[in-house]
Amino acid sequence: MSKKSIMNDNDLMWHQNERAAKYRGVYLQAVSHIEWILDATITEYFCPDDGNVQDEFIYSILASDKMTLSNKHQIFMFIAQRHCKEIYDYHYGPLPKKVQKAFPDYKTLGARMEIIISTRNKFAHRKFYLDSSMESVDSKIVFDTKTPRQGELIDSLFRVDDKEMGQLVKEVEIATGSIDLVSKRIKERIKERHQKATKKK
Repeated sequence: MSKKSIMNDNDLMWHQNERAAKYRGVYLQAVSHIEWILDATITEYFCPDDGNVQDEFIYSILASDKMTLSNKHQIFMFIAQRHCKEIYDYHYGPLPKKVQKAFPDYKTLGARMEIIISTRNKFAHRKFYLDSSMESVDSKIVFDTKTPRQGELIDSLFRVDDKEMGQLVKEVEIATGSIDLVSKRIKERIKERHQKATKKK
């Protein structure tokens, strides 16, 4: 007996809505750790000495509605490129041709973050949508492809199941590890810069 046969339409709708909420929450929570690292690194770079100023910087600038995750990552890349060029080139620079040939599916941190930010925005802004293709509790979850304002179609259908969610979250975990490594190197450079400035005084 199939799972569909023992569930009525209302039960199926409830179950799929629960799955959609779970997927959305799991992904946004995973990406939030990347955003936390970006916030901490940017704040420490621009406000290294004063905890009160750091709080003001976070709430007035980084937490503002106009500051997107993409904006934060661009600032992070700028800092890394300027002060940690060797690690920036390693994580963000173009891959050597030999590496591209040996690992055609390998993505740089920049390319990985573009996909993560795009996927994060889909989970954050698209509403769950139940269509006729969701005939069983194991079918893929669909997130609506229409913008709330204009009703225009945006790119392709966004359908996710448990297996794909696992892959999406794994990509976030890989990127989080790389972002954390770059962040630690930036903070080391910030500390070195602060020590040099202190000695000059």
